[in-house]
Amino acid sequence: MQTYSNGGRRRLLAVLGIALVLIIGIIIAVTAGGGHQSGFPPADREQSTTFQGMSSFINDGLTTDQVNYLIQGFSKFSPKAKNIAIDTNSLTPAPHNPGQPFAIKFRLNIDSAPYKGTASYSDLTSIRLSLYNLSGKKVFDSGVIPASE
Repeated sequence: MQTYSNGGRRRLLAVLGIALVLIIGIIIAVTAGGGHQSGFPPADREQSTTFQGMSSFINDGLTTDQVNYLIQGFSKFSPKAKNIAIDTNSLTPAPHNPGQPFAIKFRLNIDSAPYKGTASYSDLTSIRLSLYNLSGKKVFDSGVIPASE
């Protein structure tokens, strides 16, 4: 068994103390978001908006990707919103004219503020979100999501 002098013990304890502080610092940094916790960017991990009624779009024929793109559009319009609630009973496919995109009209509330919305699409890989105030004035147009390369 190896014996240490008082000076050797102090150095060993100092090294162990520094190592312990470093380990605790790394643990705190990772759990506080300083480390890479998942495959999602920090903005996605910290999303604080609650979306209600989004599955109703899938029931009306949109793909999961299109619904995720709608969520991106809502987040772009109101990045600090706490609650976005779709009136699931209001989803209405608009009449389709050949050569024009398909559209689903709906009502929603963003943090209790009422809006009318239109989700329009020409294929199953993109979508466009338009929002209107109750008097019918367009207040947001997401453009096609995802944008063409």
